[in-house]
Amino acid sequence: MRHNGERRLLVLSGCESWAMSQARRLISSHGDANSIWLGQAPSGQESCAIGKFQGALGREYDSLVFNTHSGLHPDAFGAAVGAVMAGGLVLLLCPPLSEWPSYADPDLVRYVALPEQAAGLYSHFLHRFTTLLQQDPSVLLWQQGTSFPALPELSPAPWRRERDRRGCLNHQQRRALAMMLQAARRRQPLVLTADRGRGKSSLLGLAAERLLAAGYRVLLTAPSPGAAAQALAHCDGPLDFIAPDALLAQRPDADILLVDEAAAIPVPMLLTLARRYCCLFASTEHGYEGTGLGFQLKFQPALTALAPDWKKVHLDMPARWSPQDPLEPLVFRLLALDADPITPPREGELNIRWVSR
Repeated sequence: MRHNGERRLLVLSGCESWAMSQARRLISSHGDANSIWLGQAPSGQESCAIGKFQGALGREYDSLVFNTHSGLHPDAFGAAVGAVMAGGLVLLLCPPLSEWPSYADPDLVRYVALPEQAAGLYSHFLHRFTTLLQQDPSVLLWQQGTSFPALPELSPAPWRRERDRRGCLNHQQRRALAMMLQAARRRQPLVLTADRGRGKSSLLGLAAERLLAAGYRVLLTAPSPGAAAQALAHCDGPLDFIAPDALLAQRPDADILLVDEAAAIPVPMLLTLARRYCCLFASTEHGYEGTGLGFQLKFQPALTALAPDWKKVHLDMPARWSPQDPLEPLVFRLLALDADPITPPREGELNIRWVSR
């Protein structure tokens, strides 16, 4: 898979102890030095709570184990899969597929007023999720009591990831880097948006290196130090990270402020930073980095009022995997990430009624 830049999803459907045992064996044989496990894990296996998935952002992994017995958190799943590199394997541990929609998913507690209300719920989301998994030919489905699934045929066409002299991987990155540097020199705010795996954080690091070399004072902020890891790794200069709350409290001098994973930072805080500094923001516009559409629908119009000349650049060409990767479009379908909300009609009669359930 690394040869042609693709990734695969392996579903281990059965009891939790069986799924965890098989997953541990598989990632050990796959090389678990650069893997991440979200959710309950076997004794001695390092893991991260699904509710703390934000700490996994900003890094790249060869393999991911996502234990849905601890809850299928859609934002966590979408974010974590986006951190898996070309050639990577995603292991999804789940109950038997026929039982999963009725499973007492711990994540459902987030959607009810009282925890006991989650018991006995039938999840139509999980019903759709399991149906799509079984329909996708790229998914490897291993159910307890059956043999390991046959591996799919892979394209023989090689995929190469080569950086140019600027450090960019494709023409979109070159254009975005040029726009970022131009915006910084003109003191214009800029918003860089893209889905995961397009190289947003890398571009922040490349821009910082050039701006520092030109004599600019540059700072980097993000929701967590881990989220800033990719940007720091792509900058050879003395780029300092400072947390958003410390930035507001200490008010250090800077010519340019780089803000990674901006959608995970509250909108009022982003606007305060935009008033104090010339900011280059990088973020997804999907929900899994935090405020999601709030960043698009609330922050960007407010930024227009604050700085009408701000610029926006979008990346859609994958940098972390091949354009032929089957996992990304599958995740988009599973989580409805490409669904657009219906625009309400401009005219019509307003009806108000009480609903009691």
